[in-house]
Amino acid sequence: MVAGSCEPAANEQPGLGTAEALQRLHDDIESMLRGYEERYRRQLWAEKVRSSLVDSSTSPLGWFPVLASLLCALSLTVTGYYWSAGLLLVLLLLTIALVVRENNLRRTEIYRKLRTVLHEIRLGVRLCPDWTVDNYPHLCSPLSPCVTLQWTYRDGRIVNLPWALLVRGDHIVMRPGQVSPGTCREVGGRGRRFKCGETYGLQQPTEPPVKPIARSPLPDLVCAVEATPYLDILRKSLDCFLDRPKTIINQQRELLVSRCLQRWGFGLILFLTVSIGILRNVGLYLQGKLPTNWMNVFLLNPTAAVLPLLPLVFPLLWVAINLWGVARLETLLSIPQAVMRAQAQKSFAEDLDTPTCDLDHVKLPRRTVFFYWWQLLKGRSELLGRSASVVQVLGTITALCCVDKKGILSWPNPTAEKVFFLRNAREGDHNTDQSEQSSLNSQSSQKEPLGAIAEVLDLTHDQHSPFKLEFDDHDFKNHLTSLKPLGIAILVNTCCPLTQAHYAKFCGHVTAAAMLDKDLVPVTNRYAIVESSLNCFMH
Repeated sequence: MVAGSCEPAANEQPGLGTAEALQRLHDDIESMLRGYEERYRRQLWAEKVRSSLVDSSTSPLGWFPVLASLLCALSLTVTGYYWSAGLLLVLLLLTIALVVRENNLRRTEIYRKLRTVLHEIRLGVRLCPDWTVDNYPHLCSPLSPCVTLQWTYRDGRIVNLPWALLVRGDHIVMRPGQVSPGTCREVGGRGRRFKCGETYGLQQPTEPPVKPIARSPLPDLVCAVEATPYLDILRKSLDCFLDRPKTIINQQRELLVSRCLQRWGFGLILFLTVSIGILRNVGLYLQGKLPTNWMNVFLLNPTAAVLPLLPLVFPLLWVAINLWGVARLETLLSIPQAVMRAQAQKSFAEDLDTPTCDLDHVKLPRRTVFFYWWQLLKGRSELLGRSASVVQVLGTITALCCVDKKGILSWPNPTAEKVFFLRNAREGDHNTDQSEQSSLNSQSSQKEPLGAIAEVLDLTHDQHSPFKLEFDDHDFKNHLTSLKPLGIAILVNTCCPLTQAHYAKFCGHVTAAAMLDKDLVPVTNRYAIVESSLNCFMH
């Protein structure tokens, strides 16, 4: 059996079964998750409270306001206002409890999300007997940097499996030019071993050839995965999911509330009230007009002055408003029919900058928003609203920019710009009058009166579709006798099911050969060239 073929032999049963692989993936994820949950469960409550009050960039309540509130409660107790001091302590304890609870929900949010993923995997284990080869992407699907697919043996057949579903013990097919999804070793043969991220190509790089030479393509290798690749990504996510940059809204809150009001404002007002109290006590200010009891001057008056600056209700409002925004976002995602689609047809250039949805006038059902908000308060949500700060991040985005690996801003769709073909010189003699204008846009590399003449026609994007091309020369139909064979060849080599396996091997060989030169970037996916053959060459 050839490992790279789309139809393996029926008598071989390498690899794992779907149910066994999903159960193994479930067990590996659950084992890692239990370790992290147990580590967090063993953490002391004092440490949890301290982490909630120290980091002011994510917590609306810091240690300084708590200390100031305790001093104010002590001052009210000394001056005899016991009910006021008790009410202040109750509000402070409720605020601390709310902040600590929110911090715990934020730190354990990803654990609850993983429990939901494990539930989905268990559901997949029960339903996997109904899976067929048609449930997987096609084996010869074009490569994509967004979705990494891997040829894998499941239930004795090769399927195009997403790399996140690979587990230890899986048998995969490594094709030339392909990046290894994880640590794996060749089954049989020389026992070659691949590390995660290693590209299967020539083991010893050679100098780029000066002229084209014939090369034998590398064979496909059947390798056994030694470790579940998803666990490395999961471990990194569990370790670093809280290490996120501060959002602009949190930075503004920290500057305005935590520093300006609660620290600098508290110190300034306390200094002014104490200074005026000292002047009153020595008789230099308002002498004889107001009582000058030292307890009122130095304790009660400063306490009454700084009480409005204490964050007794602000953390509750901050948490409630943030969760309300997340609830609105979750409602919008769950009800796509609430979004009004733009009916006007736009050109390709306008679609890049003009939004397709009128989000300014979307009316969300309040009952649904309140339901999601209540679920968020209880810590049940499909979104990572607390740890990822989804609403704050989306609310501060002003522009989106996509940059490819070469640092060039471009539409991620490689398209043809010119068409080169050879035509018979006698063909131009019959259509001399009709091709006078087209000859201005064509380039001739041979000047012989007889024989083959090189023609080059320019192509541009269709303004109404990013996947269609148009000829710049309106008289391109004069060359249909030369363009039709080229279009038929493109369709046969790229769209015919009988040639897809051979084309996939060819793409792998081109990718492996491009590794010889660091400046080469192989473009093996076929995009607009197929549309151009359908819409232009086949008129």
